[in-house]
Amino acid sequence: MKIDFYFDVISPYAYMTYAVLLRYEKLWNFKLELHPIFLGGIMKMTGNKPPALLPARTGYVIEEQARARAFFGMKDMLAAPQNFFSEVAREVVQIQRLLLAAKEVLMQTNHNQNHGRDGKSQGDGGKKKMKSDLIFRQIVQRAFDLIHTKAGRRPGTDDVKLTAKNISGLLDVTESESPIAELMITPTDSLGTKLSIEKRRQIWWLARSEEIKKKLVKNTEACVATGAFGVPWMLVEADDPGSSKKLRYFGSDRFEDMAFFCNKQWLGPDPDRTLRRRALITPERMSVVSSKYAGPAINPILGGKADEQNSSQEDRMLKSKL
Repeated sequence: MKIDFYFDVISPYAYMTYAVLLRYEKLWNFKLELHPIFLGGIMKMTGNKPPALLPARTGYVIEEQARARAFFGMKDMLAAPQNFFSEVAREVVQIQRLLLAAKEVLMQTNHNQNHGRDGKSQGDGGKKKMKSDLIFRQIVQRAFDLIHTKAGRRPGTDDVKLTAKNISGLLDVTESESPIAELMITPTDSLGTKLSIEKRRQIWWLARSEEIKKKLVKNTEACVATGAFGVPWMLVEADDPGSSKKLRYFGSDRFEDMAFFCNKQWLGPDPDRTLRRRALITPERMSVVSSKYAGPAINPILGGKADEQNSSQEDRMLKSKL
């Protein structure tokens, strides 16, 4: 199974989707490929508009995103500020260029390490590719955190204030003068490695180049060519040898559908949270719930179907633990 994930870090729903993908990667055993694109370009090519810029939907979007942050278990995620789409979003293209540059440099590093001067494979390419993938994923994670979390709540985002001004100047100064760029392209020690100064400079200068600007446009056009009209956008190849068709998904709320068609188990957006709740369920507790409610079997996560107003305090307390 393979999932191609097209994203722009400006999208809060892309942030939520990325979290779910990382949580399910081992459970579903899929290969994850990350593709930075420019959401503004998709909107222009397709004539679409972000929901937050449509007056009739603004109130609902604010309410729905608050629920989504809780549902997806994004406890450090913040609501978008008022100037988010009017100012900040216009400059995020520079972060996308930096992400794409990081991916290009790391891919080239893999190729150079995996092949000698004679072009032959060195035999340990898998481990080196995994290492580079982990570094790139952490850079992507930091970019999402930088945009959508409160400074100081996540490792690596301390004392960095996100504004349109310091994003727009992201690639106009040296890497030592930009705290945002330094933060994004310096992985933490938890990976057991750090990018060399040489690699960081390669990423920095490539991100400023016309080459990477054109590459980001090309990636965005390729994404639209698959049918995309926004992000998050995913192309899924299921483990079905009899089918070559890719499943297309838009949004952060299509994972249950994906699980059904890919024959995978869906445990909610945070599988660890679901399993922790299930661990609280004992036969004794289930018998209490079952004796109180008639009808279909009780969902062990959601509780029964009886009217909450008619439930006793004991039942409500029990359901809150489920």
